[in-house]
Amino acid sequence: MKKILLTLLLMCVTAMIGFAQDKIEQYCEVRVSKRTFSEGFTAKIIYGTNSLIISSDKSEVSKNFQTLPDALNYIGALGWKLVSAETTDFQYNSRSFIFKKEFTRTEEKQQSTN
Repeated sequence: MKKILLTLLLMCVTAMIGFAQDKIEQYCEVRVSKRTFSEGFTAKIIYGTNSLIISSDKSEVSKNFQTLPDALNYIGALGWKLVSAETTDFQYNSRSFIFKKEFTRTEEKQQSTN
């Protein structure tokens, strides 16, 4: 009986370790700046050229938003979590944000940015 329980316990631990190794953490940068000749903000979402998740043809995406919180809420709705924020240019009201998201290996290169 002890051997069966020990075997089951070892199988569970092995399965949990194997599952934990299937996770991969990726980062993106979001540069938000005020639009020059119109209201609102432009957000440039940069996934990087060596991303394991986003295909290289979508390594950088620009989107327009009415407000800065709209841009941040959009990224948050995609499952990205804020890591850091900084003001990069006071004159042009430009800010840079770093986000991270945990993916499973099966999600590699399947993600899109809508």
